[in-house]
Amino acid sequence: MTIRISATKMKASERDEFLAAVMELKSTVANPSAPIEQQINIYDQFVADHRGCLSVTVPNGSTTNMGHQGPGFGPWHRKYLLEFERALQEVSGNSDIGLPYWDWTDHERTESKLFKSKFLGSRSGVIKTGYFAFDKPGTGENTTSRPDWWPNELDGWHIRPSLAHTFGTTLRRGIDNRSLAIEEDINRLMSRVVYEDTGSAPERDPVTNLPVIVPLGFRNRLERGPRLHNFGHGWVGGHMGHPLTSPNDLIFFLHHCNIDRLWAQWQEDGHEGDAFYPDEHSGEDEGHKINDSMWPWVGNEGGYVPNSVPLDIVLTDYSGDPSISPADVMDHRTLGYEYN
Repeated sequence: MTIRISATKMKASERDEFLAAVMELKSTVANPSAPIEQQINIYDQFVADHRGCLSVTVPNGSTTNMGHQGPGFGPWHRKYLLEFERALQEVSGNSDIGLPYWDWTDHERTESKLFKSKFLGSRSGVIKTGYFAFDKPGTGENTTSRPDWWPNELDGWHIRPSLAHTFGTTLRRGIDNRSLAIEEDINRLMSRVVYEDTGSAPERDPVTNLPVIVPLGFRNRLERGPRLHNFGHGWVGGHMGHPLTSPNDLIFFLHHCNIDRLWAQWQEDGHEGDAFYPDEHSGEDEGHKINDSMWPWVGNEGGYVPNSVPLDIVLTDYSGDPSISPADVMDHRTLGYEYN
């Protein structure tokens, strides 16, 4: 059983083991026998998978956002994180490596532990030093010393041009001085009684004390409620702040790991039937109902076309794997991991 722990509380050895595996994904070509212009590293394939999910034509001819704006937000990202975690374990040869999560309520350690040169790097503008700078550690403008685990093949954290959108090939972030989530935000999220409810209601914000309109459903609130999913992307900013580019920043995976952790906790709190997840007759978009296939994990089923994947991208081949639906990922423990 893989144990996922808080990134803000990782030991230095745990942090470095995790980062070493990430850099192996970034330096390992997924298709080395292909012509050089078609080659792509494993990490960038994950970036492309997320970009691809934003607009997928499905067998009935409709187009859907597989991973957002509907109940599939939870299941799609759960499967996505699981595949990323398994890839880390494979390239490192260590089956114990687990994705850490970013606890947004741990404000002090977010600043003192995460956004430092020996972890995620600065939260201000273009990243010039640390492990996620364009120049590898110890070269060019990057004054951070090169660690022993740094792959010889990796010249730095280069963002593939076709996956950079308008942000460039050097990782960048922004500065947003708004408050991160507080415990009351999490308590209000956990109090939602139904997973999918598109209604909304007024309440008073616990941080600003101003009146706000908030989603009623758990998924809606988690995805777009105050200081939760959408806020976290914007708080980091830069590549992380745009859905076309967000996984280029490693904080994306820590951010979504926390989202999955909160969903897992909510799932264990006694919700049943349609309150737990919409059934197959719910009328939700394709890919979001309980037994729908979720692209890109559709096996050899035909009729799925991602519309936003650049032409130079070779996606991960899942055609030999079974098709995966939300029903297949409802119980995170059966997938082989748990949270600490």
